[in-house]
Amino acid sequence: MADISIHLDDLVDRSLAKRTQGLKQVEDVRVTEEETLDRMLDLAYEVVQNRGHQPDDALTDQEVQVIMGADRKLLAASVQGKDDLAKAIWARLKRVYLRQRVAAAKNIAAQQPGYGSFKPPPLRFPDLAWENPGGSRTMQDTVSVCQWRDSIKQTRRLARCSDTIALEVVRDKVPESLKSRVLNTMTLSDLFAIAEGELPPVNTVAEDIERQLKAGPLWSQESPVTPQMVEKYARKILKLLEDQACIAPMMDCPFRVVQSVVESFPVAYSGSFMKKREELAGWKTRYENEQILLVTQLREWLESIKSDAATQAQRESSYGPQWTKTPKKDKEPDVTKRIMALEAQVREEGRGGSGRQRAQRGEDLCYTCEKTGHLTAKCDLLREIRDEGKTPPEGLCLLCLRMKKPGERHFIDEKVGCHIGPATLRKQREREDKGLKRDYLCYKHKVALPVCRPCYVSTDGKKANEVPLPKYIGSK
Repeated sequence: MADISIHLDDLVDRSLAKRTQGLKQVEDVRVTEEETLDRMLDLAYEVVQNRGHQPDDALTDQEVQVIMGADRKLLAASVQGKDDLAKAIWARLKRVYLRQRVAAAKNIAAQQPGYGSFKPPPLRFPDLAWENPGGSRTMQDTVSVCQWRDSIKQTRRLARCSDTIALEVVRDKVPESLKSRVLNTMTLSDLFAIAEGELPPVNTVAEDIERQLKAGPLWSQESPVTPQMVEKYARKILKLLEDQACIAPMMDCPFRVVQSVVESFPVAYSGSFMKKREELAGWKTRYENEQILLVTQLREWLESIKSDAATQAQRESSYGPQWTKTPKKDKEPDVTKRIMALEAQVREEGRGGSGRQRAQRGEDLCYTCEKTGHLTAKCDLLREIRDEGKTPPEGLCLLCLRMKKPGERHFIDEKVGCHIGPATLRKQREREDKGLKRDYLCYKHKVALPVCRPCYVSTDGKKANEVPLPKYIGSK
C-alpha cells in the first residue's frame, strides 16, 4: 500500500501557495482606500439583494461604473493616461469587490427562512495594550495602535455596524490610562486620534524599520549557518515588513533596502550572486510593468526562503545530528570506487536514450542534474545535499533523484513508487530475470540512498561512508 506520508514537499508547496494567496488578499484590502471599501461593500449588498447570487467573476455594467467611480487613484490614473497603473488598480479593486460580494451573499442567505435559529455573532473588537503599561510609549506601541485601528475598522465594516455602536464598544478596549480621555469622544476617528497622540510618529518608526532591515543578520560569515538560523532571520524580516505595512500600507521599500535584504541571505538558501541580481532585475520589471510593489515581491520571496529553511531543518531533525557532518578525507578514495561501482547499478532512463543504449555508447549522464561527464551517484549536487546539508533545488524529488515534471506524481510505493526502476542488464543476467527492478530508497529515512546521510555514515553491515546497496525486486 502506498505511503501517503511522503507527499511532504507537495504539501509544503500547496501550503506556501495558500499562504501567499492569503497575504495578497490582505494586501489588496490594506492598500485600498476606506471610502472605496465602504462603497464597494454597500454595492455588493445592493446587488445581491436585488439580483440574487451572481457568478463569482462576472460584473454588471452598473458594478463596473460604480467601482471605477469610487476610487480616486483609479480616476486619477485614467485621467492622466497611465493605462498600466489604471489596469493594475482595477484588477485589485475587482478582486476585493468579488470577495465582498461572496461574503454579502453568504450573510444574506443566512438571514433567509430556514435559518430561524441564526444569531449574528457578538461584536468583538480587540483590546489595545501598551508594550510597557507603566512606562513611556515605544515604537512597537505605534505599530500596535495601527494594527488595532485597522482591525476595528475592518470588523466594523464587515459587521455592518454603525460608527456610533462601534464607538461605544471600543471605549472599553483602550488601556486604563486612556479611558477617561476617550469618554466624551463623538467619533471613532477622535478616539483613534487620542490613542495615536502620545506615540512616536509614524515617520520615525518607518525610519527605524528601514534601519533594521539594512542591518543584516547577526551570525558570523565565517561560522556555519544552520537552517534554523535562516528561518529565524526570514521570520524577523517578515515581521519588520508587516510592521511597516501596518503603519504605512502604501509605502514601498526602496530598492537599495530590498537588495540589501536579499543579499544578506546565504547562497545555499537564496542562490548565487548572479541569480539574486537576476531576481532583483525581474522585480524591477514587474514593478514598472505591473505596478507590483517591491515589498510585495520581497515578502513572497522571503516566504519561500522561510519554507525551504523550515523543511531543511525538519529534514536535519529527522536525520539526526550527523546530517551536516563531513566524511573523513582519508576515506575518499574508497568512497569514489564504491560510488562508481554502485552507479553502474542505477543507470536508467534519461536524455539521449535508455540506460542500456547509453551503456552501449559508453556515455555518462547524470539524470539528477541532466549533465554528461559524470554519473548520478557521483554528482556534486547530491554529495553536497548528503555531506553538507545543502538545500535541494526546487523541484528535485528526494525519492528518485529526478526533477519533477508538470503533472508527475512522486510517492513511495513498494511496487510502483517513483523510486522503483529497471535493474541493469548485468543484474538481470546475474539473476536470470529480464523484468528485474531495483529500489534505491531508504524506507527508514524516506529519501534515496545516495543522499541518505545516516545510512551513508553508519557501519551497519558495511564500512562507514559507503552508499548502501539497493533492494532488488524480481518479476518471478
